[in-house]
Amino acid sequence: MEVRHNVTRKNAEIIFSIALMITAIAVYVEAGGYPEESAGYPKVLAVLLGLLSLVGLAFNLLSRHKENHGEMFFLHPKRAAIGFFSLVVYMVLVGYLGFIIPSILLCVIVPRLIGYDDFKVMIPLAVGSIFAIIIIFHVILERPLPPDALDFLIKAFS
Repeated sequence: MEVRHNVTRKNAEIIFSIALMITAIAVYVEAGGYPEESAGYPKVLAVLLGLLSLVGLAFNLLSRHKENHGEMFFLHPKRAAIGFFSLVVYMVLVGYLGFIIPSILLCVIVPRLIGYDDFKVMIPLAVGSIFAIIIIFHVILERPLPPDALDFLIKAFS
């Protein structure tokens, strides 16, 4: 019996569909505790996510195509592990530092860890992306961002 260190694409897509379904259920349940005027949007998104995860799950379970059965999902398992670990660290740091600093670090460090080294592209892209997210959510949509170590910058745009 051969031990595989890498899942096939089909199995990964089935696992991902199940994870999305669990997430959709959790979001729907969580939104149930919101005031009625606030609960509609997250519930609709949860239902759509659940339906799309069911479509993905059905497609993969019913698919008889052989091209996805043996294809490895992670061509570079170490890089995939770095990406996953980086996202976990990012989520922890957002709780301590807020949104801006961890997001810029994620946008610069992860590409560097997997071999991309053009800082002239990475840094402006990271800062520009974070700036755009702040403008869209905080200014245009008037949605609060998590408390941040750099809140004085966000207040400057309000």
